[in-house]
Amino acid sequence: MAHKSKILIIGGTGYIGKYIVEESAKSGHPTFALVRENTASNPEKSKLIESFKSSGVTLLNGDIYRHESLVRAVKQVDVVISAVGIQQIADQVNIIAAIKEAGNVKRFLPSEFGSAMDRAKAVDPIKHHLGVKASIRRSIEAQGIPYTYLLSNGFAGYFLPNFGIARTGGTGRFTAPPRDKVEIIGDGNTKVIFSKEEDIATYTIKAVDDPRTLNKVLHIRPPANILSFNEIVSLWEKKIGKTLEKTYLLEDQLLKKIQESPSPLNLRLSIKHATFVKGNLTNSEVKTSFGVEASELYPEVKYSTADEYLDHEILTIGGTGYIGKYIVEESAKAGHPTFALVRENTASNPEKSKLIESFKSTGVTLLHGDIYHHESLVKTIMQVDVVISTLGCWITRTDSCSSLPARESRAEPRKSLSNPRDWTFHSRTSRQI
Repeated sequence: MAHKSKILIIGGTGYIGKYIVEESAKSGHPTFALVRENTASNPEKSKLIESFKSSGVTLLNGDIYRHESLVRAVKQVDVVISAVGIQQIADQVNIIAAIKEAGNVKRFLPSEFGSAMDRAKAVDPIKHHLGVKASIRRSIEAQGIPYTYLLSNGFAGYFLPNFGIARTGGTGRFTAPPRDKVEIIGDGNTKVIFSKEEDIATYTIKAVDDPRTLNKVLHIRPPANILSFNEIVSLWEKKIGKTLEKTYLLEDQLLKKIQESPSPLNLRLSIKHATFVKGNLTNSEVKTSFGVEASELYPEVKYSTADEYLDHEILTIGGTGYIGKYIVEESAKAGHPTFALVRENTASNPEKSKLIESFKSTGVTLLHGDIYHHESLVKTIMQVDVVISTLGCWITRTDSCSSLPARESRAEPRKSLSNPRDWTFHSRTSRQI
């Protein structure tokens, strides 16, 4: 069996970091996560930490601003992966100093997870951050630290749902794409690249022990996910069988918005400008002298395509009820992988038996379970991205929610419960299911 490096992830409770921690543990690497002492006071991150523990991850108390704790953590591992947020990119000099002092690290992957910097066309504030990332690279190289720079391009969970228009909730992800009208950035013809966060994590962990990625740039550019804004919209229109009303936010209008908007909105807008107008994700080729492409290097990885990503896997609880049956039918009609939770005795009801046969004929997957049977409910929910409850008015919302598993407890990061797309509840329908 090949040696598995011991991996430390810094920023492991962040947006992309949690996927990397999960994938590292799943892949059999001795996995360590650096966490601040006060992290447990954050309810959401506390659950994530418990999930890490259940996966065998070793938690190390420390902070990138506490040199001794950082050195102590680094000395325990072979590989350090930084997934710190954009506001901490410059502070990675502290990680570099700790790695240099420890002297045992075989490879460092700094927090990049974006686009190429050497030929970037951007305006502030993202221009400033790209410059900081470039300076971190120079510092790593000046210290003689072995490295892999990972350019993941666009996060699918950030751009594809709702096409990057409006954020919701605290997950960092967006809602479902629009069904009536859409605002297209620029002329919509610039090619962009998207990768699902779980796939980024998979490629990242595969690279840590691969000599082909040592002191190289690993580009994640899945061929099926190199699409223009117009192509993404067209893909979605085909799925919903409807043409969206389109408006265009031209470059001069976008630049004006960037100048007038407060932080952090101006940062997000400047990223859109660099991505959808200037084409920063696709304006350079992979140079084989110091770069490799992930999908070519690891053809065994079946990455998620943008087409697949837009197909939410939907579970309807109460799908044989008054409103539920319409939701199940519409979900299947819209092309979503559709699941319906049904009790084992449902088929004994002649009317519902016919409905179930109708579901089957439209490709709906029937899952046997009950909201009062915790194990079956957990097993069912773990198969989907979206849960819609259409329970009757005397089956309370609390009943339907109480058995939902902790989102972070799911074993397979590819469909991690840390980021299901939506939880939709309709607890006031007019009839019992």
